[in-house]
Parts: sequence; C-alpha cells; structure tokens
Amino acid sequence: MVLNVARRLGLSRSPRIAPHQQSLLGRRRLVRNDPVNVLREALSATAPTSVNSMIASLNAIIEGGLWQLNKPFESFGDFAVALPPDGLGIRSMNPLRLLAP
Repeated sequence: MVLNVARRLGLSRSPRIAPHQQSLLGRRRLVRNDPVNVLREALSATAPTSVNSMIASLNAIIEGGLWQLNKPFESFGDFAVALPPDGLGIRSMNPLRLLAP
C-alpha cells in the first residue's frame, strides 16, 4: 500500500536513484518529491500538504532508511531535530507532536 501511495505522489522507489539537482556548491539536492523534503516542508508549514502525503513520506523515510543517507544519525530523533539539509529541522513542540503522538 505504501508503494502505491508513493507512486501516486511521484516518489522514487529507491532513495539512491531519486531525482536530484546540483546546488551552487556542488552538493546533491533532492527535488520537491523527495520524501524528506515533503515532510520537512509539511512540518514547517511552508507548503500545504495532506495528512496522507505526510504519512506516505514518513513511511518512505523510515522504511527506506532515508533518514541515514546524508549523515549517519544515531537515532531518528537526532535526524528530526538536525538542521536541513541533513535533517528535518524541527524546532518546536507542535511538529514534534505530529511525529510522536
């Protein structure tokens, strides 16, 4: 079911082949349909995102191990509070409550 939702959202099946662009500094930057970016933007309220999209993104991040791709975090919590581009950049309780009710 998660893969079906991910396909409808245009997410890649494998995080290693996700579409990317080169930033000015030469660092890989994933585009908007990257699950980490989708969830980061939803939690920061910078982009309107449905609950289903957030759940699908969170599932893809956890099941695909995307939270450990850029930097080896010791826990998902470390990834959640790490600043972008490596983490989700959570800085308040409201977004944190969405991840850990």
